[in-house]
Amino acid sequence: MNPHFTDKYWLDIVDKIAQASTCRVKLGCVLVQNNNIVGVGYTGSITGDAHCEDVGCLFVDNHGVHGSESTGKSCVRTVHAEMNALLKCEKRGSEQNGWITCYSTYSPCLSCAKLLLQKGVRTFIYEKHYHDINRDAYLHELVHKSSGICVTFMHIQARKKHGDEIMCDTCCETGHYDALCDNKWAFDDNVWFDKVLNRWACFNCYLK
Repeated sequence: MNPHFTDKYWLDIVDKIAQASTCRVKLGCVLVQNNNIVGVGYTGSITGDAHCEDVGCLFVDNHGVHGSESTGKSCVRTVHAEMNALLKCEKRGSEQNGWITCYSTYSPCLSCAKLLLQKGVRTFIYEKHYHDINRDAYLHELVHKSSGICVTFMHIQARKKHGDEIMCDTCCETGHYDALCDNKWAFDDNVWFDKVLNRWACFNCYLK
């Protein structure tokens, strides 16, 4: 296998694709199967509609369920990067032909996550956490029931150098990465990795 095909390699491509986004936040997505790109997408308006960068975002209040954790709102004018990548993807992931890996700027929302799973994505690798309570509840139930579906979520921020500030994927409580502790974060001396959901968690979230 080509040694250059690392998570960082694919995420660097995500960052380049994200620059074409026309919403206020630059978001990109790359779908990879057997080290081949099978779909790419960025956040933008549907064909014929105005772009957020020209007329402004169309915000709705999500009442804290998902979207911005500071405002509780999200823009609904655009198609998400993950959905645009799916529209361009002609392949389907399977155990026989190889599952698809989704690389994205943010962890996908509930709707995008379900569509990606249906397409055959089984690994999600992302740079930043997107707040979505319904998605977390759905994935928690999916992983814990005997469905036979194995899903991996990986917050790439975990791969930072010793002392870098990072956050819990669930509650966004900040802590510092302890490179001396394998696969763990340090939150006031409480260090945990949720191996069931494959995501980083502070002590309180790990116990939930």
